[in-house]
Amino acid sequence: MLMTGTNKTEVDGLIQQLNKVFTLKDLGEMNFFLGIEVKRPKAGTLVLKQSKYVKDLLKRAEMLEARPVTTPMASTLKLDTIGTTFDKPFLYRSIVGRLQYATITRPDIAFSVNKSVPIYACSPGTALEGSKENPSLPGWDN
Repeated sequence: MLMTGTNKTEVDGLIQQLNKVFTLKDLGEMNFFLGIEVKRPKAGTLVLKQSKYVKDLLKRAEMLEARPVTTPMASTLKLDTIGTTFDKPFLYRSIVGRLQYATITRPDIAFSVNKSVPIYACSPGTALEGSKENPSLPGWDN
């Protein structure tokens, strides 16, 4: 369980009350939680980042060398189920699921990720081509 707040006295009081009912262990200041890096640049602020999570995801997808773009997908792009099928549907589903989790700290990619989700059951290769800059990667049927 993760607890945070702006009033340390209230947070400590809540922890003491919960500790009467449950066995708790204080792990101290949070730095990393469920793939999310937590930084405190100044009092009362939290900065959440998923840099390591996204880098691991890019490595899994063999896309570490892909070029970043400011707009990952045109909003008018039409994805369809006609095209090359993907021979590793589990890998594709895994990557799309992880991308959905990455939208926690990157809402700017939510459109592209969610546009790819309904396609994967029919023709994941086509959806993947529409959502990445460099479509010719080893291990991906294009």
